[in-house]
Amino acid sequence: MARANVSQQNFAGGELSPKLRGRWDLPIYASGCEKILNFIAETQGPAKFRTGGRFVHTTRRNQIARFQEFQFNDEQAYVLEFTDKFIRFYKDEAIIVEGDITIMGITQADPAVVTAPSHGFSSGDEIFIFNVVGMTEVNARSFIINVTGANDFELQDQDEVNIDSTLFTAYTSGGIAQKIVEIASPYLE
Repeated sequence: MARANVSQQNFAGGELSPKLRGRWDLPIYASGCEKILNFIAETQGPAKFRTGGRFVHTTRRNQIARFQEFQFNDEQAYVLEFTDKFIRFYKDEAIIVEGDITIMGITQADPAVVTAPSHGFSSGDEIFIFNVVGMTEVNARSFIINVTGANDFELQDQDEVNIDSTLFTAYTSGGIAQKIVEIASPYLE
């Protein structure tokens, strides 16, 4: 018996249930697929490529989050991250942060203590650190902080466990800390 290659041009039926296997007598059978990977079936018939995703940042405290697009005007588009009673903001594939705070030192201790004169942070804030010379293990990472003084704060991970920097390379110079912008909200998880 001859084999025929039939191209499918209509995917409006989407992904079909295994219960429909062999039910060629149903109209939906001709417009569906057994499995659709990395495509989105449109109601008009075609299947379009699914857009990819890019990891930008962990959610607040690694909680379950809902992401909502928000476009203010033609030039200002944001993504809002809703977690349990907090909202954070993303723009241009980056999380929005406040101004730069200069780091003057980081101890090799448990917990790691950062010296940043007049930082203005509060305990529980999440900060992003970069451009540290020497102790590069803290670069491009975010931390929860525990303020110990007007100029000092301790570093903690997303689960609020102290960062042990005793085996890190010694701090040499430089470094910037930026607070991640978040606002309180009435919405639960």
